[in-house]
Amino acid sequence: MPGTRTLLFATLCLVALLAVPAPASATSVSGTITVENGTADGDRVTITPLDSNFRRAGTQLNTTVEGSTFTASGLPDAPMYFVRVAHEETAHFALARNGSHVDISLSVEASGRLIDENGDGLSGVRLGLFSESGPMVTTVETGENGTFSFEPLRPNATYYLQYTTGGIPYNHSVETASGETAHRIVAQQPTTEPSALRAVGENPASHVLQIAPPQNGSQPMVVETLTLRNTGDRPFIGAVTLQVPETANVTAAMYRDRRIPVVQRDGAVSINASVAPGQSARVGIAYTLQDKTLERTLQYNPDNAAVVVRGYDLSAVEHSSNLESVNSSLSLLVAENLSGENATISITLPGAAGGPNSTAPGAFSAPVTVLLAALFVVVLGGLLAYRVV
Repeated sequence: MPGTRTLLFATLCLVALLAVPAPASATSVSGTITVENGTADGDRVTITPLDSNFRRAGTQLNTTVEGSTFTASGLPDAPMYFVRVAHEETAHFALARNGSHVDISLSVEASGRLIDENGDGLSGVRLGLFSESGPMVTTVETGENGTFSFEPLRPNATYYLQYTTGGIPYNHSVETASGETAHRIVAQQPTTEPSALRAVGENPASHVLQIAPPQNGSQPMVVETLTLRNTGDRPFIGAVTLQVPETANVTAAMYRDRRIPVVQRDGAVSINASVAPGQSARVGIAYTLQDKTLERTLQYNPDNAAVVVRGYDLSAVEHSSNLESVNSSLSLLVAENLSGENATISITLPGAAGGPNSTAPGAFSAPVTVLLAALFVVVLGGLLAYRVV
């Protein structure tokens, strides 16, 4: 199943299509594409230069395969290049270092049947095949009795099969060997057990809390986000329950980066979620804090947590011993190696906001802005910088 690093790499490759700095000196990238019982002649090749942070480092270049080789000249000099080869109805990917030669061999067929737990074939299901680095390779529809076939693929590689049937999302790993590889894919019934979910996202943190100061006489606001991965072998479909202080007033909830209605009851917020095996979903809540102390037992077994205290002098903030102040552009507290009793954190705010990290008036007046803009751009960016340093 895709790991955190694989998903992070795929995300960075997509982000790489955004900012384009000025190119430096030119270089070239070459490669060999071989297709068993076929030819790559005329296949389209797209090469995107990336910097060491997987951000786009110049204009991408398109070329074609001549016979079985290609050469792309005039690329900006960069640490690495993301290579995409489009062959018939499939796409294949490689990461080339500066001056390296890409070799892609397509010689494997991955076929099999998609069945339910009773052994009955599931026909007419659209299957998406994804590369180990994240992007989609191709799609097919299952035939009679649930049969499917993907070709040509790379030998000794890992792919991921994703599909939805009966409104339920699924994800399976598909390993290829040399020659034809047959697979029996079972669409198991979903589980509602929360134990299947675990908070992940070690870079920058499994659980992120942001505390913003009062605005116009209101109470401090707390924004929590965590990414939950389904670590089981069945889809999870059910309620994700996030505990909140009893006196808290939840003003917004989020699922997969979309605002959803708030369902608050008995000191908890319920968020309906659907997560395929090996996949993740991000959830979040925003609520007002009635007093100066926040105590939270972090849920879903996070490895670590980060607390960003905006608008306060961090030296005046009291906190539990498992939180440590770190050097960052943010007022940042981090808890590492969380487990058991160590998963409870507490923060006590000083009497008034102020100091060099104060937030401009009105910056947190809209919960949607807090959840989507302030947290995911500013906070995660600062956390990533801290991890890299």
